This record gives sequence, C-alpha cells and structure tokens, in this order.
Amino acid sequence: TFSNSDVIVQTDANFKVSNGLLTVDGGSLTINGSLNRTVGSAKTKIINGAVVTATKLNQGSGQTITIGAISDNESSLVISGTNDYYQLQVHGYLIQESGNARFCRSATFYNGSNLILNGDITLYNKNITDFKNSSSTSLIINDGANVSFSGNLYMQNARLMLKKENALIIEVFRYI
Repeated sequence: TFSNSDVIVQTDANFKVSNGLLTVDGGSLTINGSLNRTVGSAKTKIINGAVVTATKLNQGSGQTITIGAISDNESSLVISGTNDYYQLQVHGYLIQESGNARFCRSATFYNGSNLILNGDITLYNKNITDFKNSSSTSLIINDGANVSFSGNLYMQNARLMLKKENALIIEVFRYI
C-alpha cells in the first residue's frame, strides 16, 4: 500500500507485484517501464485521487484493476502506449495517451468515469467461439460515463453494452 506518497520507478525498470493487493491511496506511482500484474490473484486499487502512470500494463487474465470508487472520480491510470486490459472497473479516468486499447475480458465504466484514447478499441477474446453462451469479453458503458476515442471499434467474440443515451456516436463519411 502506498498512501499519500509519490513513488517513481526509474527508466526502463519494471514494477512487479505477483500476488495480493496493490493499493495506491492518494499520491502517485510513476513507472518508466511496465507495471506487471500477471501472476496469482493480484488486485490493484487506485483510489482517493491517486494517479498511476506507466509505459505499459502487463495484466494477467485473472487480475482486477479498480480505478477510483463510487465517490472517487478523480483517480487515474495513465498508459502511454498500446495496451491489453483484462478485468477493469473504472470510476475515475483511464487515459491512454497513444496507441490502441484491447479489452480482453470485462471492462465497466461507471457514472462519472472517463476513457480518453487517441487510437482504436478492440474487444476480443480468442478463446471464446460460442458467443451466445459467452460473457467473458464485454465493454459496459453506464449512464454518466464519458468514453472518447479517435480510432475504430473492432469486435470479435465480444459484447458491447451501452447503458447510456448517445453513448456511441458514429460519423460516416462517404466519398464519391
């Protein structure tokens, strides 16, 4: 647990937490490399206005990342390149400064949350072939969430749930 602290992991270093709970409670955690959460039943909580910044997030399929809480919409996870996301619960900000976002399991954006992305979104689970009985890969955008991206939306073996009016605006340009 980092509580109201500022921690910097130097250039090209990786910060690895195998099991248990990593909590960033206020303050900041800056990783000039990868945050590795790939082994065991790891959970990450970014709460009380905390900001976690990393070049890449290496998250295994069984790990959960929670950004903010019901009354905490100011916490942030900032990633600077293309990334895969698995179990994700967002009450605050998920900011991907460059590259694309690939959601491989479940991502939920709650009231007051924000996704800011300058790239493509892909919803994909290569292990699921029976969509009718599948609930493994889903992106849920609840009322009050703000999702903004500048690229394309790609889906395969996945589910997109829009629980918000005007949650998805598609601009179609046709050139003759």
